[in-house]
Order: sequence, then C-alpha cells, then structure tokens
Amino acid sequence: MASLYAIIKLRFGSKRLAGLDLRGLDLRQIDLQGADLSGSRLDGCNLRCAQLNGANLSGASLRHVDLRSAELQCTDLTRARLAGAALAGADCTLADLRRVNLDGQDLQQVNLSRANLTDASVINADLRGALLRNAVAWNLDLRASDSRGADFSGAILDGARCQGANLSRAVLTETTMVEADLRDVKLWEAELTHTKLGGADLTGVAADLTRLDRSQREHFQAYARQSAARRALAPGPAAHLDEHHANEQASSTDAPQTTETPQPTRRRKRNPLVEEVKSAWKEAQAQVAAEDEAKAARNTSPPQRRDPHRLYLEVPYKEKDLAKGLGACWDAHEERWFILKEAVTPDFERWLPAQQAQAQHNKAQQNAEGAASPEQTQPAPDLRKAVAHVRTERQRKSRADTSDSRPQAKTEPYDRTSDLQQAVTNGRSRARS
Repeated sequence: MASLYAIIKLRFGSKRLAGLDLRGLDLRQIDLQGADLSGSRLDGCNLRCAQLNGANLSGASLRHVDLRSAELQCTDLTRARLAGAALAGADCTLADLRRVNLDGQDLQQVNLSRANLTDASVINADLRGALLRNAVAWNLDLRASDSRGADFSGAILDGARCQGANLSRAVLTETTMVEADLRDVKLWEAELTHTKLGGADLTGVAADLTRLDRSQREHFQAYARQSAARRALAPGPAAHLDEHHANEQASSTDAPQTTETPQPTRRRKRNPLVEEVKSAWKEAQAQVAAEDEAKAARNTSPPQRRDPHRLYLEVPYKEKDLAKGLGACWDAHEERWFILKEAVTPDFERWLPAQQAQAQHNKAQQNAEGAASPEQTQPAPDLRKAVAHVRTERQRKSRADTSDSRPQAKTEPYDRTSDLQQAVTNGRSRARS
C-alpha cells in the first residue's frame, strides 16, 4: 500500500514523487503534468483520465494500472514496466516508449503518433484502430499482433519483426519497412501507396494489390521477386543436410576428392537511410576540405610586386615617430617605413639600408665634384616640408590676429601672503568651534 509520506505529498500538490510507493491509490483525473515519478511504484493505481503530460515515468512500475483515456503526451516511459496495464484510448503523442514491453496489452485506439517505440515489444497486442503516424519504431516486435485498421502512415519500421501479424485494412502510406520480417503477414485491403519494402522478407504475404495503381503494383511485385531471389540464394537446412551426406559418402569411397563450389552467401542489403546519411557526411567533409584548400591558397598567394618609386627604410621602433614626422609612410603589407625616391633628404640617411646608403653617398660625392658645372641640376625641393611650413605660418598669423582683436583682461599679481593668512584664519575658526 501507499506510504503516508507519499499521500501527504500528493495532498499538497508536490510534483517530486520519484521513488515513492503509490500502489493502489485512486488517482482518477489527477493533474501530474511535469511530475517526476521516475522509479516510483504505481502498481494497481487508477489513473483513468489522468493528466501526465511531460511527466517522467522512466523505470516506474505500472503493473495493472488503469491508464485508459489518460493524457501521456511527451511522457518519458523508458524501461517502464507495464505488464497488465490498460492503455485503451490513451494519448501517447511524442511519448518515449523505448524498450517497453507491451506484450498482450489492449492498445485499441491508442494515439502513438510521433512516439519513439525503438526496440519495443507488442507481441500478441491488440492494436486495432491505433494511430502510429510518423512514429519511430526501429526493430519493433509486432509478431502475431492484431493491427487491423491501424494507421502507420509515415512511420519508420526498419528491421521490424511482423511475422504472422494481421495488418488488414491498415494504412501503410509512405511507411518505411526496410529489411523488415513480413513473413505470413496479412495485408488484405491495406493501403500500400509509396511503401518502402527494400530488403524485406515477403514470404507468404497475403496482399490485395487491386487497390494499387500500376506503378505501385509493379514496385510491390519487384520487392516480392527480390525476396524470393534472396531465399533461393540462401541455403536452407535441407541443403546443408544433403551436403553433409554427400561429404560422408565421398570420404567413404576411394574416389579422388573433388573441390566443392562455394555456396553463394546472402548479402544483406544496405539501409538506404544509413547510406543517405553517409553520403551527406562525405559531401560535408569534401566541402570542408575544399574550403580549407581555398583558404590555404589565399594565404600562400604570391607576394605583391614592390613599387619601384618607393625606398624602404630600416627604422627602429623607438624612432618611428621621428620618421613619421619627417614624412615617412608605413607599408602595412611589408610592415616597413618607406619614402619616395624623389623626396630623399639627408635626414633619412640614418635609416637607409647599407647598399642604399652607399649609393646615396656616392651620388653626393659626384654632386660635390660637379658643383662648378653650370649644367648641374638642383636637388628637388621637399614639398612636404614646404606645405607644412606654409600651414604653420598661416595658423600663427590667424592666432595673432585673434589675440589682437580680443580685449586684454587686467590681471593682478599673485599675492601668496594673503592666501596663507586666509588659511591660518580658517584653521583657528575650526579649532574654536
């Protein structure tokens, strides 16, 4: 029976009920949305029409629980024990039912749309009229289940085991059943439009193909022929027995041993969804590699040709302001200071490279030797300094004119003695107070 502590927590509306003993309680129409019931014991509880949306029931014990017409949207039921539970009419949209055992359960009219039923088991379960639209049910065990009129449209049933299941009048539109076991499955009046059956075993399938159009009928027949071809290639137990007897008979006689032809092995068809993911991954890797190559090509681009009119200087970091003041410019690509060859002055000789300094020295000597020549060319004037000098003179003249136009204020000489006397008077008044 339920503990008193659990009853008190329920009475005051607590949602933290993990691991509590709530067996046998009547909790009809209770609101436990978002409650934490992980690992709790709810055996024999009456949860009919209860609101359990978003609740955590992972690992909980729900044996013989009445969950008819309950709200279980987005509920976590992972590894929950639901033996003997009644789930007819329950709304389990987006519920997590991975590895849940629902063998022999009454699941009529249950809404399992977009639910996760991976590795779940519903052997001999009653799924008549159930809704499994867009459900994810990898390796779902549907053997001998009654799924008449169930809606599996858009569901993923890859690797499902449906041997002996009754899927008459079921809706399998755009359902993926790749490599599913469909032996002896009844598909009378089932909707098989755009159903993917690649690699499925269709041995003994009873289906009505009159409701399909010509292309869909041909697709289904092609799947059936592929299944028959795989069965023919795979050696059965009788073939192995005959081979064993033949080997014994050959070994008992003195006849020379003959090499046996290897039996063709059954090749498992690849999952198209996995192949699509792999191809997308390879394309993404190729795109990243192409981007890396383009980036490396940009980084290793050939160096730009230097301007022949520039003369690069060897300026230390401490003297950069001086070089800038004399008119040198900074080249961000070369990360060096430069000047134009036409504007070379003796101020820049200290930063010229050795070969440039020697060339400038030789040129100066030649100019000194040919100073008496009347045809000697005068050095080019420094335009930067001339412009700066004119600009400085204009600013000085403007400041002088402004100062002459303003009235001169009368300033008195600073008397420090008066300030000291005032400070002494203020100190005495504070001391008296």
